[in-house]
Amino acid sequence: MRDLAVTWPKITGAPGRVIEFPLPGAMGRYLRGELNLAADRRAGEQTFEAWLTIRLAKRGEYL
Repeated sequence: MRDLAVTWPKITGAPGRVIEFPLPGAMGRYLRGELNLAADRRAGEQTFEAWLTIRLAKRGEYL
């Protein structure tokens, strides 16, 4: 999640900070265990950074 949060302002120029904090309970364990990812169902090789750059360029918001 941190990688996505850092990439967003880098590409979009949006202001903000990335603040890390422990997420307790079942949801925290779920995310720390990376159970929200579907690595066995990857459909492509495009990174979030590449996808975001292309998306914004198509909308005329970047590049």
